[in-house]
Amino acid sequence: MSSRQARVFSRLGERFDGYYLRFIQAGLVLCIGFAMFAQAAHDLWAACLVFSFLTALATVLVIGHCRTQQSIQLPFAGPVLFVLGTYVVSSHYSYDFVSSRFECWVWFYSFVGFYLLINCARTPAELDSFFILTSYVLVPLALICVYLRVNDPNPEIHATLINSVILSGFALYWVFFLWPRGFHRSNTIPLIAVIIILLLGRSWWAIFSLVIGFMYYYQEVIKNNYSKRRSTFLIFAFLSLVSCAAVLFLKFSLYQKQGYPYSDRIAWWITAAKMTADHPVVGVGLGSYSTAYPYFHAAKGLNTLYAHNFSLQLLSETGLLGSISLLWLVRAIARRIQLHRVFTATLTTVFTYSLVHINMEYFLNKIMFLFILAPLIKPNEADWKIQPGRWMAIGTFAMLLLIPSWIVPWVASTHFVEGTRHEENGEWSSARESYKKATELDRAYGDAYAGLARTYSQAYRDRGSAADLAERRAYLAEAFHWKKSVRFLVEIEHPPQ
Repeated sequence: MSSRQARVFSRLGERFDGYYLRFIQAGLVLCIGFAMFAQAAHDLWAACLVFSFLTALATVLVIGHCRTQQSIQLPFAGPVLFVLGTYVVSSHYSYDFVSSRFECWVWFYSFVGFYLLINCARTPAELDSFFILTSYVLVPLALICVYLRVNDPNPEIHATLINSVILSGFALYWVFFLWPRGFHRSNTIPLIAVIIILLLGRSWWAIFSLVIGFMYYYQEVIKNNYSKRRSTFLIFAFLSLVSCAAVLFLKFSLYQKQGYPYSDRIAWWITAAKMTADHPVVGVGLGSYSTAYPYFHAAKGLNTLYAHNFSLQLLSETGLLGSISLLWLVRAIARRIQLHRVFTATLTTVFTYSLVHINMEYFLNKIMFLFILAPLIKPNEADWKIQPGRWMAIGTFAMLLLIPSWIVPWVASTHFVEGTRHEENGEWSSARESYKKATELDRAYGDAYAGLARTYSQAYRDRGSAADLAERRAYLAEAFHWKKSVRFLVEIEHPPQ
């Protein structure tokens, strides 16, 4: 290498050293923006893109820290590893192994994003600029909401997210951060955007959660008013409680189906409790609430994918083992919390919302919750650190080795989708080939085995061969082994005539 080339590479290296942390921050903003536009990154395709991007950002962090001789900070590494380990254990007893595996990846990469933010935004000013930049993803989301409202005055507004519940839950992360900054020119537009989103999302539970959050945010004002104008304060508090009770009555009574002895939400919570009672140690498997639901269905509640209570759902899915591990992590975090009115009020609001509605069950809102937690963590010299050198290289190599564990199932899912298209068109032989490719790549793909069983059901109807009926039953049994769907069980017990 000539001296000129060496100087060029040296300058490039210096620029990289000066900008790689900003590059990672911008990358995290892009991850949030992409997940927002890809239905909260809740499907395998979108999630895999986020996984790959976070892996690339982690690699950049390792290279940059090795060059600048900085250690990687890993607060709560012990409890986090224990939580992830219990989730993996729970997956082996899951009602839906593929869903549990996906949720394990989502939790793992959510923590990767958390550690990336902690290591690339190390001062309050850097964290503040990161959240200001990220808040601008709300602007296009609000414009889409307005466009949908203008074109159809009576839809459920959800923009690019899955439904209005997730839309409102995502908006809650920004209210208190933007609230005191709304009169600054750079923050006015995102604040207007978040207000528009909440108004068009029309979630009563979001408003109820915001009331709780604002009570925390203005607790000093409330205390002062109580001490100075006690009678006025008590009247106001009474009226607020009556209003909240009226909202709860409407939500639990008038908006539920007539004739149900329980509201749907209470029935879903009872179902989660029944799952926990039946599987107290490891639960029904992370992400498997919907698959297990028909076996534990309570009262006359409608079918659902989620318990509408994050804590109850996590308890039912991971049992006491998962809950104890998460409580250990919460205890470790609580010891390190430095109260910050904005972020603490945000966590209070989001957690309240998650106790009565769907929110942190989705990848986007999981990672946002951990991002909001980052500014509250006090630095501690006792934190786990990875020093530049061998262990950083081993950690990066381990993350790269994880790539096939989610890339291969994604490829298998493309064959499965191809098979369903062939099946819809009546191309049964092509569908069988696609489903076989899916099961060859992912041996735990229950839905693909069920697809193969359907092709043999059709073959039995066409030819009446006992061999086709036997193949159908064998594939359905394999599908039920990996995904204990009631539908598969019914199909096993009722062969085609």
